[in-house]
Amino acid sequence: KARPAAVRACATVELAGPGGIVHTDTPGVFLQGLNVYGEEGRLVHQATLAAQVVEEAFAYSLEHNIALTAFTGDRCQTLFAHPRLDELHHTFFEPPSEVMPSVRAILDGPPVNKLLFACPPD
Repeated sequence: KARPAAVRACATVELAGPGGIVHTDTPGVFLQGLNVYGEEGRLVHQATLAAQVVEEAFAYSLEHNIALTAFTGDRCQTLFAHPRLDELHHTFFEPPSEVMPSVRAILDGPPVNKLLFACPPD
């Protein structure tokens, strides 16, 4: 989970915020260890994807009309809105996927930590 998703999910059972198990100012491991926060919630480790990987994944997404979101720290970004990405936000508490005008716009922002294709099970 992205840090905001963990905070939102824990907040549903009153475990988020100061004194809770997760908060933006506490240490934590998020995005399967790709982002690690230390004291006072400061980023101490971050793994990122190469630009070519991001470009190729989004090209595939557009060619096959498969939803894809890029996790960029505390945000998610995509090239087109899709119900599966809405589900990722509403059901699983991940940040809403912001529609960006191009892959270049995504790559010019915060580093991409993770990509998630959201497609039907078939």
